[in-house]
Amino acid sequence: MPNRFVIATHILQVSVTEGPVGAWPSKLFIDVSRREAYRWIGIGVPRKSVRTRKSDNKIVEVPIAYPGVELLCSGDSCRRFILKHLIPNLKDADEYNAFTAADWDQVIPTDIEFVIQDQASDILIDCACRCDVSIELTIQFVYCETTALLQGFLNSKCECSICNEELDPTGHDVLYLPKCIHRFHIYCIIKWSRRSATCPVCRHNYSHFISEDYMLMRERMLTNHVNDNQ
Repeated sequence: MPNRFVIATHILQVSVTEGPVGAWPSKLFIDVSRREAYRWIGIGVPRKSVRTRKSDNKIVEVPIAYPGVELLCSGDSCRRFILKHLIPNLKDADEYNAFTAADWDQVIPTDIEFVIQDQASDILIDCACRCDVSIELTIQFVYCETTALLQGFLNSKCECSICNEELDPTGHDVLYLPKCIHRFHIYCIIKWSRRSATCPVCRHNYSHFISEDYMLMRERMLTNHVNDNQ
């Protein structure tokens, strides 16, 4: 899935025409001129990005229940109505599955509902009407390998290299070794440290973290232990 989207849209034309009294249903025609760009930013490649483009045109015809003029003049309800019928016709590629509600809202030009409302304001409520909306939509799907790699790090399951059990990197029972940053369950590294002062993964020696007086005591006790056995 893309890391992010760049969405730009604007109104090409809006018109509302009156039909005969009692002629139903009213209809909404949405004409979308869509251009898609796919931008790929790779890791360690000479070119900063690679783009491909494609374009198409969608015309969506939607009947409007009586009274049609009332819906066209409803502001936010009109915007939601347009979006509801536009999404199934635009959602024709896997990339759109990652769209949030906010992304979809950007597909509809800002204030289009008020432009429609202004065009429909003089039409009698008992008359059917035809509303034609034309918009131009540009969507850039951005694939950044660096972002995907970092997200993979964040989503990856971590495990303790001593017990091979899963651990929560932010949990209170996890200890990060200060130099190599390898992480373990606290109780596992305690058991390990009873037999070694090295990291279980990279073997970095952490004996210098033991205070000097303890090291002196270690030397003295080991010396005495040797002498006692002579």
